[in-house]
Amino acid sequence: MNDLILTQSDGLVKQEGDEKRVSARELYKSLEVKRSYRFSDWFRSNSKMFVKGTDFEGVDVTTPYNQSAPDKLQTLEDYLMTMDMAKHIALMSGTSKGAEIRKYFIEV
Repeated sequence: MNDLILTQSDGLVKQEGDEKRVSARELYKSLEVKRSYRFSDWFRSNSKMFVKGTDFEGVDVTTPYNQSAPDKLQTLEDYLMTMDMAKHIALMSGTSKGAEIRKYFIEV
């Protein structure tokens, strides 16, 4: 779990005012979801029982297109989720990292 905290702490949990939010893309990576399960499909299926604008909101994230061309940028869609939504998704993920990440969220 310390690896997750050290490598993802700048991207996984974000402070937004007095509330902590979780990046859906970073959670997806941290849960080690099967690569054949695309982020957009994963988020769509996991967000069905949550309310946009209350439990999560869409944001655009600009990142380098690839490491060999860091000056070329691409814009990706991400979502900032409440801690409760992230805990629920982590618990229901079915991955070995899910319970570990949920425990981390409870402690944060």
